Amino acid sequence: MLVVSNIDLRVNTPIISPLEFLKSSNKDYILNINNDYRYMKMGYYVSLHAETIGSKVIPSTENIIDAYRVPVLLVRASKAGVPTLPHLMTDSVKQIMSEFRFPLVVFAVNPFTPNNFKIALKLPITEAPFTELLKV
Repeated sequence: MLVVSNIDLRVNTPIISPLEFLKSSNKDYILNINNDYRYMKMGYYVSLHAETIGSKVIPSTENIIDAYRVPVLLVRASKAGVPTLPHLMTDSVKQIMSEFRFPLVVFAVNPFTPNNFKIALKLPITEAPFTELLKV
């Protein structure tokens, strides 16, 4: 079954709106096609509802959360063999400084914070601007 937001699809597959699906207990294989999968948005809740009622769903809530966290996405992509730029997931500014040259970009990992980043252009890199971003 396709759960589709405002996209007009002409297919011979059952299609249901996100709101209708959230009211249902339909246990089917679900392909969640929404405009916005961010945490606490309709696309996320469609996948969460499908998982809760025991349906197989694409994308899963785990994939949704991971896709919106750049560091996690980079790690998963490189493990899957997708070429990526050099990256590191850590909570240590010292480790970042020992492994990378400037300039560098630091992304937040916490899925409950905005997908912020900070740019460090040169030394000294202080921990203050990065502390919130590096919290896991």
